Amino acid sequence: MYKQIWCEHVEKIAKYITVEYHFESETKKLRIQSWLCPECGVHGANSEIIVPITINR
Repeated sequence: MYKQIWCEHVEKIAKYITVEYHFESETKKLRIQSWLCPECGVHGANSEIIVPITINR
């Protein structure tokens, strides 16, 4: 049986949230993106660790 990831509805909503995890010596940030169809529900999610960028001047 083939499981379809996306439904036939046109309208989709994407939401981004950032979560901070605090450890003893450091903090890590995780960015989560989720997709939702107002008629069907959640279609999926993706996450990534945000790597801090250091700019030397």
